[in-house]
Amino acid sequence: MLEETILLNPSSKQFCVLNETSTLLWNCLSSPSTVEELAAEVCESFDGVDVATATADVRRVLEEFQRLDLIAESS
Repeated sequence: MLEETILLNPSSKQFCVLNETSTLLWNCLSSPSTVEELAAEVCESFDGVDVATATADVRRVLEEFQRLDLIAESS
């Protein structure tokens, strides 16, 4: 079953539909996580995903979340 999440950014009034991978990452961000930790979670959750691909996907999704002002980079 495909899971999607719909987010609303109240300041921009934009909706964002997350696919299954982005939903997993969004849920993982409820606590501070590194890119490496998130990539490991992706590898554990999806069959056949290697660490390099997962890491690249995590970086891309986090950049998109930042671009949409859904998250802020921590210092």
